[in-house]
Amino acid sequence: MGVLKNQETVQLLHDIQLSILSSSILFPAEPIPKRTMFLSDIDQLSFNFDVETVHFFAANARFPLPAVAQGLQSAIERVLVTYDFLAGRLRFNEQECRLEIDCNSAGVGFVLAESAVELADIKDLDYPHPAFRQLVTANAHPPEGKDPFLLSIQLTSFKCGGFVIGLTSNHITLDGISTAVFLDNIAAIATGGEIATMPFTDRRVLSARTPPRVSFSHPELLELPCVPFSLPLLELKYRLFRLTDSDIETLKRRAQPSSCRATSFKVVAAHIWRCKALATAGDKSSNFTLAYIMNIRARLRPPVPAEYAGNGVLFAIATATVEELTDWPFWRVVEAVAEGATRMDDEYVRSVMDWSRLHRGFPRGDFMMTTWMRLGFHEVEYPWGRPICSGLAGPPGVEMATLLPGARPAAKEMNLLITMRGGVLERFTKFFYELL
Repeated sequence: MGVLKNQETVQLLHDIQLSILSSSILFPAEPIPKRTMFLSDIDQLSFNFDVETVHFFAANARFPLPAVAQGLQSAIERVLVTYDFLAGRLRFNEQECRLEIDCNSAGVGFVLAESAVELADIKDLDYPHPAFRQLVTANAHPPEGKDPFLLSIQLTSFKCGGFVIGLTSNHITLDGISTAVFLDNIAAIATGGEIATMPFTDRRVLSARTPPRVSFSHPELLELPCVPFSLPLLELKYRLFRLTDSDIETLKRRAQPSSCRATSFKVVAAHIWRCKALATAGDKSSNFTLAYIMNIRARLRPPVPAEYAGNGVLFAIATATVEELTDWPFWRVVEAVAEGATRMDDEYVRSVMDWSRLHRGFPRGDFMMTTWMRLGFHEVEYPWGRPICSGLAGPPGVEMATLLPGARPAAKEMNLLITMRGGVLERFTKFFYELL
């Protein structure tokens, strides 16, 4: 049976006793011609928000903080020659009514810090402690009078010799898949080599057709005014649910005789969808929509290169009434989740891009879900070793389920970070265990 971790069951660390040692701006190691980077019609779908991640490392006698700092700083400066847009600044083109990046080599933020506590004091590294916000440098607070960084890095050492790399990046620059490639490239350079995977940075491959041809209704998109938009921060509660490989296998068995392949993602998504619908008070005859992120690189014809650096993801949706989600056998709920992904073929994805060219919009659904299970942040080989844990610096500012690798990724364990409003989370927890 899954284990619950929340503010009441985890001894939360609220202060890591942080001291800032230095703060600087890193620039590309070589001069780069200025340019304006076109942002795709998928990028325009309100991916303009920061993602904050923390990557913890055990003490390594060969790599004290000064050595790590020097190697990391040099690697970032060199990688920015290829990833020049990360050192740029976001602009809104009023004439075209779309966002773009001014690749002006303005630089990325780099902070060195130290903590008076030990890693052991934190205990559950995979749980988003309130103190983790101190381990990232917020892009929303650049030097006075300057535009926000698109990328900033904070390197913090602990009393025990361990350390953490906090990464803050604007989602409009890289999705999770291309962030993993970016980290691999930093690690390769820091190890003394060259870039391991050359990123594909031409975002016009995900442009709308000329003329745009919207061939579907796209209920997963909400039209917004022609102005820049960012996600609002809401007062939400969160809990971490831990599923063992046995829990996941139980859900897979219950998904039989489904006509689709009952993957771990599908069965967990179906379980979350059903529990959230039941926990949300409302008319049982009303529709309840799950919107989940999926990689669309291979869905297009021809496929987008796997090394595409940008947002190669869209929201797929599954919709059913609350009554259906209550009465359907579990295998039917799993099939409904799968149908959302099946719908995302070449024509559907191109229709989304065409819609985005004609409208400014934002993904919508009654509940959002994303997965980090296959990103592989914890597998990146730095010269000082692999992270002992990689995860979010804090819960999202919207109602969402985030699927994360467990403490033992090889054992196929899964952490579910669930963010919801007050009483809904309590009812969700009840259904989560009753129906598991």
